[in-house]
Amino acid sequence: MVKNLIQSIFKMSSNKKKKVYADITFLREAANDDLNFLFDMIKVFSEESKIYLQKLKELYLEERWSDFSEVSHKMKTTMMVVGINSIGEELEQMEVYARQKQYLDELPMLILKVAKACREGEKELTKQLSDLCHARIG
Repeated sequence: MVKNLIQSIFKMSSNKKKKVYADITFLREAANDDLNFLFDMIKVFSEESKIYLQKLKELYLEERWSDFSEVSHKMKTTMMVVGINSIGEELEQMEVYARQKQYLDELPMLILKVAKACREGEKELTKQLSDLCHARIG
């Protein structure tokens, strides 16, 4: 009985699907499948997301909640354009919490979640773009 339970637990944990952060579909449509444009958009996203994250950290430390809310909103829009919709709820929370000056102690953890989504999303977008390039060649 215990052996069956342990096997079931291992089976369930191995069946866990990896969280998907990014979907290049919208970006592909907007770019009309222009691979150079897609590459440029992913590069711009990578650069902008780092700037936004740094700015959010600074604004948090400076307790500039109105500006923090505004940057969260801008970042949410950027994330959605490149297909990283998985973190939209967290960005929305950041925007609202800062605007209302509530739950401010939750902001650091939300920033960390957004940073992870940016890193993972960039990797996924790059992989999806690479797959597109290989499909065109092959």
